[in-house]
Parts: sequence; structure tokens; C-alpha cells
Amino acid sequence: MLGRSGRDRLVFADPRMSRQHLRLVRRGPVFGVIDLKSKNGITVNGQDVTVCSLHQGDLLRAGDTLMLFGRLDLDIPLPRLPKDADADSIEARMLGMEPETEEEARPQDPREALVAALTRCEGNVSEVARLLGSNRKQVYRWLKRHKLDPKDYRPT
Repeated sequence: MLGRSGRDRLVFADPRMSRQHLRLVRRGPVFGVIDLKSKNGITVNGQDVTVCSLHQGDLLRAGDTLMLFGRLDLDIPLPRLPKDADADSIEARMLGMEPETEEEARPQDPREALVAALTRCEGNVSEVARLLGSNRKQVYRWLKRHKLDPKDYRPT
């Protein structure tokens, strides 16, 4: 269990975290997270969850504490962050919701945003959904509406 209680396996000094906030579980090769009815809940990749499987590179948030899920021996790119960055701005940057450069900060129409996500994710619809904080079904609707084919963005 993770939380603020001294009885937890990992103890955090985060006032927005409950005493017993969440539990990490493992069933064979699959890892997951369970919210233990905490006051502020948990998010995985910006989505509120109560129970969720975890995958390499997932960003887990409990209170103001951010945790990056994955094996230490694998390279996970981390964004450049100012020293005074708060949990909200870090989460937004890591989930691709906050621009890293002025050029990225300019407003985009929905089609441009979708093309940028497809390019960044090399046409992988699941990754596009994760990046945009949506689901595959919605991404396929957007692709159809804007007459885009994810295959056009896959490396040759």
C-alpha cells in the first residue's frame, strides 16, 4: 500500500494523499493499481481511475505525487522541467498536454492536433488516444471526420 500512514510500504509526506491511498498489485506479468477509496482519487495518464492495469511509461498521480511506472533499466524519456514546476504542470508536460516550445504553444485546430499526434505516435492509434487523453474509438471517429488514415503516418 502507498499513502501517508506509517503502516504503508511506501510513505509519502503529501498532504493531498490519503493515509492509505492506493495499492499496487501484480498478477503474473500484469501490474495494476487500485484506489483504496481515497479522498482525492488517482489518475493514470490523466484519466481518473479506481482500478487500472499499468504499462511501461504510465504516469500515476495520487494527491500531488507523480509516479512513473516502469522498469528502471528501460529508457523512458522525461521532459525538461523548471525547478519550481508543480505536479499539475509536470503531469501536463509528461502527457503532452503542455507545450515544450513556443511553436508548440500556438493554438492548433483539431485536424492539426490530430496530425501532430499521429506523427508523434507514428500512426499508433492506441498511443494517439493515450497522448490526447481519449480512447481508441473516439480517435477513430476523429480520423474518419478529418479523412485521415493512421497508416500514412507509420514508418516505412
